[in-house]
Amino acid sequence: MRSIFSMKISVIVPCYNEEKGILATIQSCISQSEKLHEIIVVDDCSSDNTSEIIKKAEKKHSNIRGVYLKENTGLKSKALEKGLQIVSGEVFVTLDGDSQLDKDFVKHVKQAFEENTEVQAFSGFIVSKKHNLLTASRAFEYFLAQHIFKKAQDILGFIYVMPGCASAYRTEFFKENIIFRHDSLAEDLDITFRYHLSGKKVFYCTQAIVYTQDPQRIGCYLNQLRRWYGGGWHCIFKYFKDILEKPILMLIVSLMIFEGIFSMLMLILFMYYDIEKIGIALVLNTALMAIVGLSLAIAQKNVHLFYGCLVYPIVHFINIYVIFEQLFVQTFKGKRGLVWVKPQRY
Repeated sequence: MRSIFSMKISVIVPCYNEEKGILATIQSCISQSEKLHEIIVVDDCSSDNTSEIIKKAEKKHSNIRGVYLKENTGLKSKALEKGLQIVSGEVFVTLDGDSQLDKDFVKHVKQAFEENTEVQAFSGFIVSKKHNLLTASRAFEYFLAQHIFKKAQDILGFIYVMPGCASAYRTEFFKENIIFRHDSLAEDLDITFRYHLSGKKVFYCTQAIVYTQDPQRIGCYLNQLRRWYGGGWHCIFKYFKDILEKPILMLIVSLMIFEGIFSMLMLILFMYYDIEKIGIALVLNTALMAIVGLSLAIAQKNVHLFYGCLVYPIVHFINIYVIFEQLFVQTFKGKRGLVWVKPQRY
């Protein structure tokens, strides 16, 4: 069946030591219901077999282009920049080396950009792959955040962040006005802020799904949180004056900070309050999460979400702790407090 869309879509996949998952990532790009114009895979000087896997894929598929860096850049944004230099599609998608596109992802991207010429950027929907209770908690968190909070942001016209593994951009505007900057580990949030500050429309699509691998161990999880929240505070400090001039963006950022402060105050209060009442509160909170999780699990036909809702109340307090830990780090260390740690794959 011939496509009704004519727009050329490219995808850039930056990767470093991704031999365990890069083939599945490439295969998800090849298997799209709407064929990609080109798949650019940037190997950031991997020390494993990543480059050999990419080269084999290149030989089999004419639209795959491998970029092999001779020195490791140490930054995802720099690898993306190398890929952007050879992009020839009208729109390009950013995808991580541990993530896979749903078969209709590109179809939704094409539809969004072709039907509305005002759309300059596109944010998809992330689903965490099944592995253990920690990834189940993240899966539950993703559904809450994207179906409730992100939907509300979309109504207000200010998506807080376009995820780096599930976003797309009009190439010409991006090259001329946005570009990749290398002063933050949260390059996706930095890019999102600059789109909002430029007044350009961001489209959010819950049907454009990307399946991603989240940390399966608490140490890896904490490293990821520190990168996310540290990079988040860095961006807020960096664009603070600009945020003050955008009332809706200021409202969204303020509400997120308030939610963190409120949760931290509740945690501190619990430490000095009646232990019996704390137990009752925790039971009631867990029961509420269980009802929500069970409803999601049934609706999505995914029992992983139910398991996640039972763990999430505990994990949530870990999140809150890291938010304020990184506020302290960024306040006193700034960019020096941002450290990239290569996530473990499974």
